[in-house]
Amino acid sequence: MTANQSLGTLKKEFENYYKNVTGTNIALWNFEADSRRPDFVLSNLEGKAQIIEIKKPFHKLKNDEMDRIVTFHDCMKSFLNDEQNQEITSMFNDFHITLVCDKLKLAGAQRAAFDGYISGGKLSWISWATFLSRTENVHQDFLFEARRQKDMVLTKGSHKNDS
Repeated sequence: MTANQSLGTLKKEFENYYKNVTGTNIALWNFEADSRRPDFVLSNLEGKAQIIEIKKPFHKLKNDEMDRIVTFHDCMKSFLNDEQNQEITSMFNDFHITLVCDKLKLAGAQRAAFDGYISGGKLSWISWATFLSRTENVHQDFLFEARRQKDMVLTKGSHKNDS
């Protein structure tokens, strides 16, 4: 619950920060029901803000879209380094961007930025097929563990009834 509240605070504060720095509104989404199409999805994993950019299947990432990722990266980096955000950075000390996109159509500085983020561990690029496979595996693992826990509870409960 605390992690969800902290993620909500990060979302709200970063959206404001981004608007102040760039003059542009940004919509982050943290897997809650919302009618807006998010610019990026925000999640949390082990104290690291996970930013997910999901493009349509078969889409080729273009230079202007990479420019948005660079701006987002730079703003998130400066936001987390800003002393005024120490309370938030105590919960989220770093960030990582995952790009879900099937192909690239990058050239020049945008290709160099993409390659630099990949080699620096700030960006991961996965295809839609990989994204769907990972999502399916996570759900299967979750369901397997939920069933295992349920079976353990039922087994312990049935032993109590035997005595």
